[in-house]
Amino acid sequence: GHGTVPPEGAARFLGNAEKAVCFSLVTAQTWRETMAGSYCLVIRDERDMEFIRERNPKWYRSLREAEVKRLVLFPLIIKIFAKLPPMRFMKKISTPILVAVSTCSSAATLPVSIDTCEKKLGIPENIYGFTLPLGNTCGMVGFAMFLGMACVFASNLYGFPITVGSMINFIFLGLILSIGAAGVKGAGVVMSGVLLSTLGMPLTLIPILAAIWPAIDPCHTTLNNVGDLVGTTIVARQLDRMDMDVFNSDEDKTAA
Repeated sequence: GHGTVPPEGAARFLGNAEKAVCFSLVTAQTWRETMAGSYCLVIRDERDMEFIRERNPKWYRSLREAEVKRLVLFPLIIKIFAKLPPMRFMKKISTPILVAVSTCSSAATLPVSIDTCEKKLGIPENIYGFTLPLGNTCGMVGFAMFLGMACVFASNLYGFPITVGSMINFIFLGLILSIGAAGVKGAGVVMSGVLLSTLGMPLTLIPILAAIWPAIDPCHTTLNNVGDLVGTTIVARQLDRMDMDVFNSDEDKTAA
């Protein structure tokens, strides 16, 4: 009659219900981890960094390494190789940094970096027109740093020995995958799957990386774009093609 349900219909209903429950649990867990990871974006003092270090050392190491590169290594390179005041340089490129943090996309930040090179740094088009698009594709230093950490983390998690040969393999894969990665938001999660497959490791780590990716992606994208601007500035200074009047000016260069 109308009140009975065929056995195959009941089995199909229960199967779909089970999938829905599992999906809801996974979604809730991912959302919780993502919101916890997004706490990294509103770090106020050293106590917040200590909180992150206790909850997830992987986030902490990634954030610290990004902080050291952006605040110490890059300004030092500008001082030594370009012979420019680091603080003025970092102030000049503040707009690309903000765009990189907010969009998490190197491709979206590229037009802003080009505008900054011309109007704030005084770099000619025949230099930044070559170095910035090239670096946007091949110079993803932040993403390469993440891949190295992901390799070590996955090896420890799945019990793979870390040898000299494996470390050379990690470096090679980090170089190749960072060059081949798209400069869009979330591309690192996709390339992480390629990385784990190449290393012969299970793909069960991908959901974990996807959950924490919103927290660490802004740092990596910032490093990618700041590294491109640093390299472009050094090339312009070494070729003596940089307009120092524009760089030393407190106002932007107006378009002709």
